[in-house]
Amino acid sequence: SLNGEAREIIRNQDVVTCILPRSQKITIDKARPGSQLPLALPQNLDNIEVFYALSLDGVERIAGLESLIVSLKPKDSYRYGHRIWVDKSSKLMVKSDLLDEQGVPIEQIMFTRLVLEKNLPDSAFSASLNSDGFKRIEVGKANMPEQAAPVLKWRLTQAPQGFVLVSHTRQMAKSSQSPVEHMVLSDGMASVSVFIEPLRGKTLSGASRMGAVNAYGSVVDEHKVVVVGEVPAATVMLINQHVEPLKP
Repeated sequence: SLNGEAREIIRNQDVVTCILPRSQKITIDKARPGSQLPLALPQNLDNIEVFYALSLDGVERIAGLESLIVSLKPKDSYRYGHRIWVDKSSKLMVKSDLLDEQGVPIEQIMFTRLVLEKNLPDSAFSASLNSDGFKRIEVGKANMPEQAAPVLKWRLTQAPQGFVLVSHTRQMAKSSQSPVEHMVLSDGMASVSVFIEPLRGKTLSGASRMGAVNAYGSVVDEHKVVVVGEVPAATVMLINQHVEPLKP
């Protein structure tokens, strides 16, 4: 982050430290399993070719690096396409385009400068911002006491082919006095979140879009159900229509 408020993020193994000078806070969190930089391939590539057609589309220079262009074209209308650039030497992804149903880029992430060090000194993991007197906050499941498994009250009866449930939790949200149930689905490239909580105040009804992110909201059994993800509108709508409460 080079513009606006100064901030610093340091990751050492699976511990992420965020220094926020304006609020004078330091947050320390254990990274979620499988969490990655925005420019990184998914860890499980076994099923990618089932739902995407892969092809090599030549070579291009990105951030001064000769990079292979790899295209992933979806085989149905429930996921976006991808075009990625991979540095031929380091095999790191240096650029990524997210493509809509017409193949038009709707989101782009890229390195403008990439330096790979053979050895990193311990000082590389020390903060450069002065954080004396800042409030220290430890967050994340790694710093919470063990709790009994939550009683889940909702289920998903259908999803687009390839999207599987990778997480299902129920917990109290900071912005709500009632528990929120949260499901996460993924096809290996894209992920979708489902949020269910008791109806209170205004709620999203129908479809909404912001950039590459689509959302769809409805009311089911006096609960608001919101599905959101970087997927086509048809995907979040289909998932939303198949969320239902578990019968006693």
